[in-house]
Amino acid sequence: MADTTKTPFAHASASRLVGAYLIDLLILGVLLGVTWYVHFTAWTIGMVTAEAVVASALMLGASGRTPGMALMRVCMIRDEDDAQTPSLGAALGYTALAVLLQVTVVGLLASYAMVHDGRTWLSGPTRTRFVDLRKHAALAAGPGEVERSERPHMAHSGFESVHGG
Repeated sequence: MADTTKTPFAHASASRLVGAYLIDLLILGVLLGVTWYVHFTAWTIGMVTAEAVVASALMLGASGRTPGMALMRVCMIRDEDDAQTPSLGAALGYTALAVLLQVTVVGLLASYAMVHDGRTWLSGPTRTRFVDLRKHAALAAGPGEVERSERPHMAHSGFESVHGG
């Protein structure tokens, strides 16, 4: 297995960040829909929303990913050379700024759509950036593994040993 600690990270693209954002919104929508169906009050909707935002911030601080980011294979890391997940403070700050942009409805989506080198409008104050874990794994694996990682649905042909030798 290749050493991924010395491999540079590939920047996350706008499409992957927007996809992760939409998945996270879908998950929140399902939670709110079930809550609305089970207990029909605005107070419970507000509480579930607040709990989901806090849980998202904690997940982001602990693993660098929300559920949407995990499905889209995107990760938030510190904007340094150590490639660690963001601190809890940075994750809480990022989430608080994201909630403020969410009030404008299109602000957070526009922020993700205009990503540059894995950085969004919110990356500067929190000193973070987004990386694409699929591309990172392919870079770490080397050129022979890239071809196979692009075809995960295909079975191995048995000729890898012939081509490798």
